[in-house]
Amino acid sequence: MPYLSSTKQWVIVPAGGLNNCPSLKPQDHIFTNEKAEWYKDIEEIAQYPHFPD
Repeated sequence: MPYLSSTKQWVIVPAGGLNNCPSLKPQDHIFTNEKAEWYKDIEEIAQYPHFPD
């Protein structure tokens, strides 16, 4: 269930908490100082709607 952060500045939406396509696009990436080393420029790599053949 989505909820407001303690500062009331953010809406937290747990993974899997949406049934439909949201009207807003992501605005920020959080915890980027903890991301995996390989998590760079992911928009430029091949994307699959399901497991690749």
